[in-house]
Amino acid sequence: MESIKKRTALSLVVIGCLLAACVSESSVGNTPQTEVNAVVDTAPPIPETQIDPNWTNRYSPDVPYYNISGSDKPAFGGADPQTALVGQVRPNDGGFVKECAINSTFCKITFGGNGQEGWVNMTDFKAGG
Repeated sequence: MESIKKRTALSLVVIGCLLAACVSESSVGNTPQTEVNAVVDTAPPIPETQIDPNWTNRYSPDVPYYNISGSDKPAFGGADPQTALVGQVRPNDGGFVKECAINSTFCKITFGGNGQEGWVNMTDFKAGG
């Protein structure tokens, strides 16, 4: 009975520590929290979107483009799926292309009917009218 009480007490301490986000140099993996933060802080930044000056050779700014995939497609804050998600473009929704990234299938479009903008992979979009 005594060993059950000790295990229960130890379990409660571990659970409490997990809930309180306890971290020390002697914690799991023996990696100090400062080292963990350094790894996160040194992650390479997402490259800034470079605009293709000739994107209108690929897409017309005067024709709306619609999601023809049959499922919601993500719209991002930049021409890279690692940027923030700004919305979802529903099937048959879409809008006008504003600009496109150089050497990429990503373009910034309007969508959602309220002027929302985001970068989408144009492989799922077709011109409509």
